[in-house]
Amino acid sequence: MVIRMYFLGLEHNPPHVHTIYSEDAAAFDIRSGEVIGGNLLARAADVVLGWIELH
Repeated sequence: MVIRMYFLGLEHNPPHVHTIYSEDAAAFDIRSGEVIGGNLLARAADVVLGWIELH
């Protein structure tokens, strides 16, 4: 799993993370945890949401 955080600059609003896991990819809003693009398996999405909470 690769997680990249984007939060600086106008082109990265709202602050979000891009996640790549196997053949799937998704972007998550950092503040709400909402998926704003793409799709991940539920268990992978849970890992990303946990990561967001920690960071």
